[in-house]
Amino acid sequence: MHWKARTLRRLGGAIALWAGFCASVTISVLLARPSGTSAALWTANGFLAGAIIVLRGRWRLATVAACLAAQLGIMFVVGDPPLQPFVYAALNLVESALAAGLALKLCGLRARRLSVLRLMRLLVMAVVPAAVLGGLASAVVNAVLFARDFGATWRDWTLAGGLGMSVVLPAVVLLSRGGQYPEFRRSWLEIAGLLGATAGVAAMTFLQSH
Repeated sequence: MHWKARTLRRLGGAIALWAGFCASVTISVLLARPSGTSAALWTANGFLAGAIIVLRGRWRLATVAACLAAQLGIMFVVGDPPLQPFVYAALNLVESALAAGLALKLCGLRARRLSVLRLMRLLVMAVVPAAVLGGLASAVVNAVLFARDFGATWRDWTLAGGLGMSVVLPAVVLLSRGGQYPEFRRSWLEIAGLLGATAGVAAMTFLQSH
């Protein structure tokens, strides 16, 4: 029974991270396409980095693979050029893996409870460096392969990815430790209401900005 409960928790966590990633990619891609610009906020890497941090072994590999497959599918469906989805998926994986690696190595995320200081370290020592280096890699690749402006690409990719991970990654890490925080214990009805309200506010914010 304990084994089944653990398996169900891991499956639920993996599905939630995958669903969050898919929703993030879909919203960012669809909202950026009409204007022909980069996404103003890219939260998907927060879910991908979160999956690398909170999942283990085969669960981690399967979830990361499913996320990347979903990104490829979404970008092909909206009509991106054949090479671009593969390049962008690889860039997102590198940036997310770098953020997760720095977070695990430097930010004390293995502790049972996470202090405000550890969460600040997560932002300063993991998210910011990963976003800057990921933006640099994207700028180089986009300039070489797609003849796009180096400076603008670096700026846009860094800001969108950095802000997106800053919003999502701390929340994912905290929610994965929900059992350690009595204040997180709520009924399913409350959880559904809070998630629905959050999704509604996020949707309205995105739509108003476009």
